Amino acid sequence: MFDKTQILANLDHLTVTSCSPRNIRVKKLSPDAVMLIFQVTVQGNYDGHNFHADSNAASLWMQRGSKWLDLHFQESPVPTSDSQDTRIVDEQAIRAADAAWLKAVQVRDVDRIVSFYADDASEFPIAEPIATGKDAMDQSPCIGSAGCHVRDSELRRRCEAPLELHSAKKRKKRKDWNRVVAASHV
Repeated sequence: MFDKTQILANLDHLTVTSCSPRNIRVKKLSPDAVMLIFQVTVQGNYDGHNFHADSNAASLWMQRGSKWLDLHFQESPVPTSDSQDTRIVDEQAIRAADAAWLKAVQVRDVDRIVSFYADDASEFPIAEPIATGKDAMDQSPCIGSAGCHVRDSELRRRCEAPLELHSAKKRKKRKDWNRVVAASHV
């Protein structure tokens, strides 16, 4: 991770001649949070050397007042075909860890949930301040975005209500869509 001084020092040596994002997907996480997921090709010159980089990227945007701000940006090189075997093994391990995390969320095992996070991770609990670091996450009233662990019933209602509302809206949309499809086959 670079700090501001390091970023500015690197920019002195960088000339970007082309930046081409593609396959942009927008995932609305809440009314004021959006995740952009995309691939990008960047070409240019760094310290006298031409480069061409293909990357997978994601950025988290939050609306603060009337302004959208980028809270997090992550970019990783696109894996080469030489790393396909490793990718498959990594994907299996990540899917297994994700399934174990979800099971911990479902049984509300806070210690197990927190064990899956990096020491400097951040949790964006529903209707609560951002919790950064395992200690803060352990004390957060809402942890585990797939099914809130909550220590008191009022906070549980505040955390779970948006999830229940989202599910109800999805069910209504599906029911409305089924009516449209059925009507079109008459």
